Amino acid sequence: MRKNMTAVAALAAVAVLAFGVAGCGSDDGGEKKFKVADVSKESFVSTTKYADSGLPPSVQEQDKKGNLKITTEVPNQGKTEIYYVDKKFYRCDNGPCTEDATLNEAAADTDMVKQFQDQLQQAKDAAKYLGEESCSAGTCETWEMGGQKYFLDKDHRLSRVTASATNPYTNEPTEMTTEVEYKDVPEIKVPQT
Repeated sequence: MRKNMTAVAALAAVAVLAFGVAGCGSDDGGEKKFKVADVSKESFVSTTKYADSGLPPSVQEQDKKGNLKITTEVPNQGKTEIYYVDKKFYRCDNGPCTEDATLNEAAADTDMVKQFQDQLQQAKDAAKYLGEESCSAGTCETWEMGGQKYFLDKDHRLSRVTASATNPYTNEPTEMTTEVEYKDVPEIKVPQT
């Protein structure tokens, strides 16, 4: 059961970030428009928290090659690291790493970043500009789309996303907040076991 919850949380984190990381706003003749920019090769660290949870946050790292590492920890159950390297998922539960057939099957033949980039492109006309708000990157443009609120920094990159969600550990409705920091991340590799 824990593996399934962690898998759901991992795919949700990848989906939210891939969906949200590639947006930017522009001003075309006085009206703000939501446009899509490709930032899939930028390195970043993101932290996802659930408002109703005493659990430690999930942390996702992405290197410039698009490799991912997602770290989650559940009290009394330990730490899980999920890697997405060379288009394959690997799971490390409290140490040893193995290829994760469940996640690989769920994501088979899927370029997740491109898929969500395409969805963003299709949904851009539905994005509603909300104004500027304070964010971890300073002042951000805020946009609402599909029930999610996106905060874009001065470089038109996602700084924060908030959304109503179901906590994958409690199955209770809650608010999920993901904060993104763009910085150098060393190349991510699956640990050798």
